Amino acid sequence: MNTTTETLTIQPLQVVMISIVVLYIGNYLNKKFKFLESNYIPPSVTGGLLCSILAAFIYKFGDVEINFDLQVRDFLLLIFFSTIGLSAKLKTLASGGKALLTLAIIAFVFLVVQDITGVSLALLLDAHPGYGLMAGSVSFAGGHGTAIAWGGEAENAGLQGAASIGIVFATFGLIAGGILGGPIAKYLISKNKLECHEQPATQSASSTNNTQTDKPESLQDTLNVILVLSICVAAGHAVNQLLFSRGVLLPGFLTSMFIGIIITNSLDFFELELHSPSMDRASQVSLNLFLTMSLMSMHLW
Repeated sequence: MNTTTETLTIQPLQVVMISIVVLYIGNYLNKKFKFLESNYIPPSVTGGLLCSILAAFIYKFGDVEINFDLQVRDFLLLIFFSTIGLSAKLKTLASGGKALLTLAIIAFVFLVVQDITGVSLALLLDAHPGYGLMAGSVSFAGGHGTAIAWGGEAENAGLQGAASIGIVFATFGLIAGGILGGPIAKYLISKNKLECHEQPATQSASSTNNTQTDKPESLQDTLNVILVLSICVAAGHAVNQLLFSRGVLLPGFLTSMFIGIIITNSLDFFELELHSPSMDRASQVSLNLFLTMSLMSMHLW
């Protein structure tokens, strides 16, 4: 890197503001260019890549390296996985039956394939096999959260640069998933002539078994969701600290997700339920901003 290069650090609150603007730009471009929208390219990918390309030009021609403080991004990751846990009701999973079991088996097989491929390539390049794992399921399946968590532990164990390698591969997987996943999904939908069948407006709530969807969102509903998500993150962190002290290393988002699973199934037992639209909104906001921040902060150079 040029010794005259200046470093500009964007603070967390500014990162939030910029990421929202970048997401707006991604939405605008997706609507402007129908190819993007028709192939289901996420606005976070469109806007985030554009922002990171702009940052690379500024670095190359303006000798300014832009660094984003990603504390908020890491927090959004915990929120998103908490919503995943809160959606994992045992009765719903049980209804998946054979199809869900088949999907789980296929996912497991591909996890093994990713790790075998990564370790094999590392050995061929005369590198430590641990790098192969960082370039395998740790990053591709686990994403940025797992890559950051396990990368730090790997570096502490002497595997230099493991976190950076994990982040690179997680980012590659994120971009590839965004760019390739949309068109493939469109092809499969068209090939199998799949359609979305909306529930008739006159259908009773009892027949849909989801009165929460029809209930108008209130301040209390939103506060309930915020409270439960806060509990998931705080309790998940406490469990993580306890496990760390006993030598059990798990990424923070995983324990938050497990707390969410426990809470949602406990609420089911007492016939209580969180407001689904509020939960869905929290999931959408946290995921979209997380992806936007991850992509716009890439050092493409």
